[in-house]
Amino acid sequence: MNNSKIIFFPKNDKKDATGKVPIYCKITVNGTRTTFPTKKYVDPKKWDANKQFRLSRELSEKEIRNYLDNIKRDIERIEEKFQEQGKVYNAEILKNKLLGRGEINMTRSLFQVWDEHEVDFLHQIKTKQRKPDSYKKYKSVKRKLVEFLGDKYELSDIPLNSLDDKFQRSFYTFLLDSISHNIAIKYVVLSGVWSNSLLTEDT
Repeated sequence: MNNSKIIFFPKNDKKDATGKVPIYCKITVNGTRTTFPTKKYVDPKKWDANKQFRLSRELSEKEIRNYLDNIKRDIERIEEKFQEQGKVYNAEILKNKLLGRGEINMTRSLFQVWDEHEVDFLHQIKTKQRKPDSYKKYKSVKRKLVEFLGDKYELSDIPLNSLDDKFQRSFYTFLLDSISHNIAIKYVVLSGVWSNSLLTEDT
C-alpha cells in the first residue's frame, strides 16, 4: 500500500528564455515532504492545477506526461519495496533512492524520539526534578525547529544522524531572522544538548 502523495507543479518564478517553466515533483509521505526538479519544462498556460497537465496533440507534451507518469510509478515501486523490507523511510529517502543518491539510514527521526522524550520531561516536572520554565524553553526550541525544517528543507522531520554541525549553523542563521543573537545562541545550544541526549538514548 502506497502512503506517499506525489504531485507535479510548475515553478513559475523560474522561466527560461522561451517563457517555459520547470516542472517540479513534490513527495509527501509519513508527515514529511520534499521537492526536486524533473528537468522538464512546460508552457505555464498549458498547466492545469487539477489535472496537472493540459494535454494537446503535440508529441513533446505527451512525452512529458509519460515521463512524469514514469517518475510517479518509480517512486511508488521504491516505496513498496521499502515496505516489503520493513524499512523506515521518509520523503527525502524516497527522493534520494529515485535519483540514485546515497540512502539515508533513518532508523529514528528527530521529532519521533523528541515526542517520546517529552513524556519523560513532563514527568520530571511533575516530580519537581525540572522547573516548568525549562519546559517552556523546550517547546519554544521545538517550534523553531519545526519552522526551520519546513522553510530550509521542506521537511517536517529529519533523521537523527543528520543533526551535524552544518545543521546547527543553519539553524542559528535561521533564528536570527526573528530573535536576537543571544537568544539564538541559547536556542542552538539547547537544541544541540537535547538532540545529543536523544541520540545517546536512541543508541
